[in-house]
Amino acid sequence: DTATVITTAEQFAKMDAGGNYKLGKDITVTTPYANDFSGTFDGAGHTVTLNATSNGVFVKTGNKAEIKNLAVKGSVSGGKEIGGLVGINAGIITMCKNEADIVSNDRYVGGIAGKNTGSINDCYNVGNINTTYNGKSRYIGGIVGNSSDASAISNCYNVGTISVGNITNCGAIVGWHNGNKISGCYYLTDSYSKGG
Repeated sequence: DTATVITTAEQFAKMDAGGNYKLGKDITVTTPYANDFSGTFDGAGHTVTLNATSNGVFVKTGNKAEIKNLAVKGSVSGGKEIGGLVGINAGIITMCKNEADIVSNDRYVGGIAGKNTGSINDCYNVGNINTTYNGKSRYIGGIVGNSSDASAISNCYNVGTISVGNITNCGAIVGWHNGNKISGCYYLTDSYSKGG
């Protein structure tokens, strides 16, 4: 099917959850796509700027969703289950990058996705991640906060700084992983003092 071209934030907000879309230019959004997205979204090398949104570009993606070739910058300020691209990902994210800084007052926070049960390939994060959450098991990661079930992460890297204090379940790539294999991933040693 031919992809529908998106050139405005208004068109982005009105997308059909199962549709096929492609960015035609850079856009700025103040609200993430709120429905559970199960279609295809091709950034085509363009950038979505997040203007202090409560989550990334998408709140949640289903297992048939595909997000690819997308760059993200700006800032995210929210709570639980947030990421630069997707809050909760069950689909496929490929060839994407996040430059947005993320500030959270809760857990499950990642540069690409907050939670992941899908696959994330050939992606990287340079955005800084910070949480003020004081409870245990924060699940904060440079790429993904929490990755489980059939999830897979490959050929990703993180250089964004992770500021979480002296707590557990945090990592430069993934905060907590009990899914499938993580392979070919790298991080800048200064990004998170405990590595991981």
